[in-house]
Amino acid sequence: MVTQGERLKDLRRELKLTQDGLGDFFNVSKQVVSNLEADRILLNNEKLVSLCENFNVNISWLLCGKGTMFNEPMEDTKEKEMKKWFNEMVREEFKKRGL
Repeated sequence: MVTQGERLKDLRRELKLTQDGLGDFFNVSKQVVSNLEADRILLNNEKLVSLCENFNVNISWLLCGKGTMFNEPMEDTKEKEMKKWFNEMVREEFKKRGL
Protein backbone atom coordinates (compact mmCIF):
# COMPACT_ATOMS: atom_id res chain seq x y z
CA MET A 1 0.00 0.00 0.00
CA VAL A 2 1.35 3.40 -1.02
CA THR A 3 1.49 5.92 1.80
CA GLN A 4 0.70 9.65 1.80
CA GLY A 5 4.42 10.37 2.09
CA GLU A 6 5.18 8.22 -0.94
CA ARG A 7 2.45 9.99 -2.91
CA LEU A 8 3.91 13.35 -1.88
CA LYS A 9 7.32 12.21 -3.11
CA ASP A 10 5.78 11.02 -6.41
CA LEU A 11 4.03 14.38 -6.77
CA ARG A 12 7.22 16.32 -6.03
CA ARG A 13 9.06 14.33 -8.70
CA GLU A 14 6.21 14.76 -11.20
CA LEU A 15 6.42 18.53 -10.62
CA LYS A 16 10.21 18.30 -11.07
CA LEU A 17 10.85 19.84 -7.65
CA THR A 18 13.68 19.02 -5.29
CA GLN A 19 13.05 18.60 -1.59
CA ASP A 20 14.53 22.09 -1.19
CA GLY A 21 12.11 23.44 -3.82
CA LEU A 22 9.07 21.90 -2.15
CA GLY A 23 10.40 23.12 1.19
CA ASP A 24 10.55 26.65 -0.22
CA PHE A 25 6.91 26.37 -1.29
CA PHE A 26 5.89 25.22 2.21
CA ASN A 27 8.34 27.59 3.88
CA VAL A 28 9.99 24.65 5.68
CA SER A 29 13.40 22.98 5.55
CA LYS A 30 14.47 20.13 3.30
CA GLN A 31 14.54 17.95 6.43
CA VAL A 32 10.83 18.58 7.05
CA VAL A 33 10.05 17.54 3.46
CA SER A 34 12.14 14.42 3.98
CA ASN A 35 10.14 13.64 7.13
CA LEU A 36 6.86 14.21 5.26
CA GLU A 37 7.93 11.83 2.49
CA ALA A 38 9.00 9.23 5.06
CA ASP A 39 5.63 9.52 6.87
CA ARG A 40 7.29 10.61 10.09
CA ILE A 41 5.08 13.73 10.06
CA LEU A 42 1.93 14.72 8.15
CA LEU A 43 1.06 17.86 6.24
CA ASN A 44 -1.11 20.25 8.19
CA ASN A 45 -4.44 21.17 6.60
CA GLU A 46 -3.33 24.65 5.52
CA LYS A 47 -0.30 23.35 3.63
CA LEU A 48 -2.30 20.44 2.20
CA VAL A 49 -4.97 22.74 0.78
CA SER A 50 -2.36 25.19 -0.51
CA LEU A 51 -0.49 22.42 -2.32
CA CYS A 52 -3.66 21.05 -3.90
CA GLU A 53 -4.93 24.48 -4.99
CA ASN A 54 -1.63 25.76 -6.38
CA PHE A 55 -0.71 22.62 -8.31
CA ASN A 56 -4.22 21.38 -9.13
CA VAL A 57 -3.63 18.20 -7.12
CA ASN A 58 -6.50 15.84 -6.41
CA ILE A 59 -6.79 15.92 -2.61
CA SER A 60 -8.40 12.46 -2.57
CA TRP A 61 -5.39 11.07 -4.39
CA LEU A 62 -2.91 12.73 -2.03
CA LEU A 63 -4.73 11.67 1.14
CA CYS A 64 -6.10 8.24 0.18
CA GLY A 65 -4.68 7.26 -3.19
CA LYS A 66 -8.09 7.51 -4.90
CA GLY A 67 -8.37 8.90 -8.41
CA THR A 68 -5.64 10.57 -10.41
CA MET A 69 -2.80 12.75 -9.20
CA PHE A 70 -4.21 15.91 -10.80
CA ASN A 71 -7.81 17.10 -10.98
CA GLU A 72 -7.53 17.82 -14.68
CA PRO A 73 -4.69 18.31 -17.12
CA MET A 74 -2.68 21.36 -16.20
CA GLU A 75 -2.28 23.89 -19.00
CA ASP A 76 0.71 26.10 -19.34
CA THR A 77 -0.15 29.72 -18.48
CA LYS A 78 1.18 30.98 -21.81
CA GLU A 79 -0.96 28.43 -23.64
CA LYS A 80 -4.05 29.67 -21.78
CA GLU A 81 -3.18 33.28 -22.63
CA MET A 82 -2.70 32.40 -26.31
CA LYS A 83 -6.05 30.58 -26.45
CA LYS A 84 -7.77 33.54 -24.80
CA TRP A 85 -6.16 35.97 -27.25
CA PHE A 86 -7.06 33.77 -30.24
CA ASN A 87 -10.69 33.43 -29.12
CA GLU A 88 -10.96 37.21 -28.70
CA MET A 89 -9.54 37.77 -32.19
CA VAL A 90 -12.01 35.30 -33.71
CA ARG A 91 -14.95 36.98 -31.90
CA GLU A 92 -13.84 40.40 -33.15
CA GLU A 93 -13.55 39.12 -36.70
CA PHE A 94 -17.05 37.58 -36.50
CA LYS A 95 -18.44 40.90 -35.23
CA LYS A 96 -16.82 42.80 -38.11
CA ARG A 97 -18.42 40.43 -40.59
CA GLY A 98 -21.79 40.51 -38.85
CA LEU A 99 -21.74 36.82 -38.02
